[in-house]
Amino acid sequence: MIPLTLQELALALDATLVGDGQVSIEAVSTDTRQIDHKALFVALVGDRFDGHDFLPQAEQAGACALVVSQAITSELPHLIVKDTKLALGAIAALVAERCQTKCVAITGSAGKTTVKEMTAAIIGKHHKVLATAGNFNNEIGVPLTLLRLTHQYTHGVIELGANHQGEIAYTTNLVKPKVALITNIGSAHLEGFGSEQGIANAKSEIFLGLPTQGVAIFDYHNQYAEQWLGKLSDKQVVTWSRQGAAEAQVRASHIELEQDSSQFVLSIGHESIDMCLPMAGLHNIDNALAASAAAYAMGIGIVEIATALEAGVFVKGRLDSQTLADGLTVIDDTYNANLASVKAAIDVLTNCRDEQTALVMGDMGELGGWARQHHHDAGAYAKENNVNALFTLGSLSEVAQHGFTSQAGHGEHFYEIDALMAALTEWLGQQSQPVRILVKGSRGAAMERVIERLQQWLRSKEEISC
Repeated sequence: MIPLTLQELALALDATLVGDGQVSIEAVSTDTRQIDHKALFVALVGDRFDGHDFLPQAEQAGACALVVSQAITSELPHLIVKDTKLALGAIAALVAERCQTKCVAITGSAGKTTVKEMTAAIIGKHHKVLATAGNFNNEIGVPLTLLRLTHQYTHGVIELGANHQGEIAYTTNLVKPKVALITNIGSAHLEGFGSEQGIANAKSEIFLGLPTQGVAIFDYHNQYAEQWLGKLSDKQVVTWSRQGAAEAQVRASHIELEQDSSQFVLSIGHESIDMCLPMAGLHNIDNALAASAAAYAMGIGIVEIATALEAGVFVKGRLDSQTLADGLTVIDDTYNANLASVKAAIDVLTNCRDEQTALVMGDMGELGGWARQHHHDAGAYAKENNVNALFTLGSLSEVAQHGFTSQAGHGEHFYEIDALMAALTEWLGQQSQPVRILVKGSRGAAMERVIERLQQWLRSKEEISC
């Protein structure tokens, strides 16, 4: 963070200053367990917590000043504001404005984290880039990301998520990106938006933060493309196409899918280059095209783009293929899940030869009234694509078995991981062919536990055999 005085922040926030305004602020924290020297503590208020209850801890941890929304008794200099969450955002916006960092903002129902990592990897070959860490993509995480900016960062790649209308409009106004990208529109967070059209409206809020002649990026074939184009008359538009549409500036053609990679011809404008993406699945080609479009909008050439993508971009828990033992491969896709990403992962799972396949699936969250239908559809899609076995875990995923076993697949549902692991390892012991297992679920399902337990099971087998 660039240093700011408390007086500067008081003016920017229209806050009441109590105490020494010349205190230098060099960091901002909302967590008393993570307070650095010369840090400003912002007392956020949530449904289940109130940061004002932790002011003594903040002072003991070394905070040099506070932001609060009520009168307090403290020897520390502090600012009194109407809303501490909005104050956090305003401080972040001030830092971003002072740093003059050129930012790419990315949102979408699926793929935004992968596209963020790809874009940051490409731009990072040529510039100092700040990228969103983990899933710090909401109305708290985005400000905390921007507060990491210093003058050394010339570029930023910022992920914007949302679970309600207006959230992206708010965060994109903080970021003020030069380039804004929507990966796709699907069923993620249906509970907060009511319909896919509601999701499309919310995601398109990202374009509101663009300046005149800023660059809007999306899939040429997106079902909402025409709606967005109608609102972007004063913006530049860059589209991509995996289907080779000549009208798209960024295109893929001559696609060949392998188990762990994808080969295709990348075209940008009138230039083309052969490339091998070290990631499986058509959806990852889409992710690569989206990142290529963002990098292209930032002035990076096709050779540099292809070179960075071929070097490998991996997000832990995103279709990470691991060979656990001879004849046993696990695809770790436990980072998150919605129906579109489950289908894409199943496509990767079933793009194999002479292997038995299994899907171990946890609940998909935040689907509201669509939960039963989407879980059923996931199970049906697994069977349609000849997945040999489906093991489900949780309270919602049982419905996936209805779509799967109704077509005579091998399916079992469990509420406890111990029972699931017993059934899964028993099934593995019955297989005479190599096996490939996809493990998938929303973040709350913590399906990475299945992979950890499989590794433990294999180690115990080795110890017994010794």
